[in-house]
Amino acid sequence: MTPEAEAKRYDTRFYLLPMPKGQVGIHDQYETTSSFWAAPSRVLERWMAGEAVDVHRDSPITRLFRWSRRHKSFVAASPGLLLATLVGLAVGIVVVGYYLSVALVY
Repeated sequence: MTPEAEAKRYDTRFYLLPMPKGQVGIHDQYETTSSFWAAPSRVLERWMAGEAVDVHRDSPITRLFRWSRRHKSFVAASPGLLLATLVGLAVGIVVVGYYLSVALVY
């Protein structure tokens, strides 16, 4: 259950399943940023010892950096898209200015 201080609350079910021999569990570095694998008894020991997981919301900057790592091609193309947009706007302003000056002459 999410902490009461959070605006949105989620009640999530977790399933315990045996891992195949030789399989290594990892987290995705986006939705989950840390993980550990342990027997249920070890998890209960950690909880009883007060080793609760700290739940917090990432800052907007952290989320932006994480998003940029997942969308590398878009981030790489962004300067070109920005330049093309600025050139298009400049050309549009010049063309509109020209047509306005021609319209005012007649």
